[in-house]
Amino acid sequence: MSSNTAPVYLFGSYARDLYRENNLQILALPDGLTRQYRYNKEWVPDSIWIEPESIQDSEAIVVSTFKNEEDEDYFDFHPIRKGKILSAEQQNGMLIIIFELLPEWADYSDEEYHENIKKLDYRPIDRENGYFISQDTSGKIAPTEIKWSGVEKWSKIIEKISSKEETNEVFFYRVNGIKQGEDTINLSGERGNKRFNLLSGGNYSLEVIFRRGEMDKRTEVNAAGSHFRIQSRDGNFTIYPQETRLGFRSDRKLYDLTCDKVMSNKKDEIQMDINGIDGIHGASIKLPIVVNKRYRIHMMYIVLFFGIFLATGLGQYWMTGDLGTLLPTSLGSVIVTILLWYIASYKR
Repeated sequence: MSSNTAPVYLFGSYARDLYRENNLQILALPDGLTRQYRYNKEWVPDSIWIEPESIQDSEAIVVSTFKNEEDEDYFDFHPIRKGKILSAEQQNGMLIIIFELLPEWADYSDEEYHENIKKLDYRPIDRENGYFISQDTSGKIAPTEIKWSGVEKWSKIIEKISSKEETNEVFFYRVNGIKQGEDTINLSGERGNKRFNLLSGGNYSLEVIFRRGEMDKRTEVNAAGSHFRIQSRDGNFTIYPQETRLGFRSDRKLYDLTCDKVMSNKKDEIQMDINGIDGIHGASIKLPIVVNKRYRIHMMYIVLFFGIFLATGLGQYWMTGDLGTLLPTSLGSVIVTILLWYIASYKR
């Protein structure tokens, strides 16, 4: 475990489809979930490559990189979100970093961060030189030089980066949470393996915020013919509507989610993506959930079960102490009793 509190900068570009998807997922996922970044050795400073565990538990700052408008061989830097590094290790010549997403987003209301990121000793220089992970151990970027705030600043980030060539055909969205009535459903579980816990037969609402990039007229038409899709991986819940046509610039929508009635806990995923036409694309994400069984026991069932128990050989033995009452039928009676209890106590 690291005692170094210096933040670690994780850079991600839009140069390839996989890198682009990583960036879009960072912008789409709710806080508490984890992401994995993989870096080839050539993009990692020796200090981190030799001792990757030194950055474990460090704060991560995720930075999107774009082609510089004046010189395409160089980059512009846009920090977007905070994280917490859960693990860092070498595997097959690559550095694998798993980090948890935090609620804080960069505040772009009145700040320009490109020059601050350029102060780092290690950072991407151009397409062939530099590093895509860096730890600011020298403290060249003061904490006050990057401001952070809540999810309301998400739109400011999209406004800032959507004018880039790499995002011209992107329709951005973000999951803003799951609620049951006025109660927010929080992620629970061990670090790195958290899920939304929902109840059998429960009714929920899922909120999604949408905003498209700065598109030309042709691209706007294509976006209007594209759809946002949302569905269950294993069919343990239904959601309505399953598709939303993206004929708007920005919006906030609620989706009704109803869990099936289950007899045992069921793991599932809420899957979302953009079904785009002519190049329109967006993040593909999965929200892990568990649909939990639940019980209720009425007094009439308790009386019924106690009566059945007393009528069995076990019940008679409990009252008399006579082993002769333990007839072979007792086992069958007990099994029936347990089965009836399970069925009756299940909340329909």
